[in-house]
Amino acid sequence: MSALNAAMSALLGLSLVTTLAAAQGSTVCERGGRSGPRLPLGVTLGEADLGMTPSPCGGRVLSLEGRGTALLELDDFYGAIDAGAVISGSYPLSDRWWLSGAIAPLQFRFVQNASIAATTLGLGATTLGLHAWLVDGARWRVSAYGRLRFPTETGRQYAATVGVEPGVAALWSPSPRVTVAFGASLQGLFTVLGSHTVSRMTAQVTADVGVLLRWFEPVLGAELRVGTDDDGAFEYIAPKLGLRFHPGRRWVIALDAMMPLGGVDRTLARAALGVTRAW
Repeated sequence: MSALNAAMSALLGLSLVTTLAAAQGSTVCERGGRSGPRLPLGVTLGEADLGMTPSPCGGRVLSLEGRGTALLELDDFYGAIDAGAVISGSYPLSDRWWLSGAIAPLQFRFVQNASIAATTLGLGATTLGLHAWLVDGARWRVSAYGRLRFPTETGRQYAATVGVEPGVAALWSPSPRVTVAFGASLQGLFTVLGSHTVSRMTAQVTADVGVLLRWFEPVLGAELRVGTDDDGAFEYIAPKLGLRFHPGRRWVIALDAMMPLGGVDRTLARAALGVTRAW
């Protein structure tokens, strides 16, 4: 009973602190100081921003990233390397609603299948999203969003892929220096090839926690994805690592990486290096 009473006292204390902070008008999105904006880990297995857990804070934000993915399957003598640049950002429509978008202006792909190799270079996919916050407080911020994927790739000559993604994103800040991010989404991809359409559905959840140490912020996280793959529903569980540098209040330089483990996905690793500017 003593442990239960202590837990209840802690919860009541946290609620009181949260209520007082909310009354003063502060929110989880206003960290203050010289640090940059709070951002979830910016790496996942998807094109443009599809599958990426967004920040529930919105605002005017512009990012430029370089992303790379390595895939290796020794048993099938198959390997692939993807690399490219992605420009993404968000723009507020009102206090509650905002738009987001991402485009890959340069996408490189190298595929080796036994003795056959192929290389493509061109424009990548484009995504456009609409977001709205649902809960806004001193310690929590929760938003819902929907994204569309458009087939702007120039490397595909005979097939076109469109996609849709509804999801939710949340930030929790137990202290000014700690950021906990959550995300959950469903993704539907539909590839049209002539008169045939192939669909693929996936669901994923993400969680990560970052601790701000003056201008440096290490972040640890994980991502779980399941889907409708013919080889199995469990696609992967991936540990994630992020290193954030805050050269100024409105700037963030981020290096993020993930390594899918288990499941049917054959991706070896994915990494992203980018810079973000908020206004």
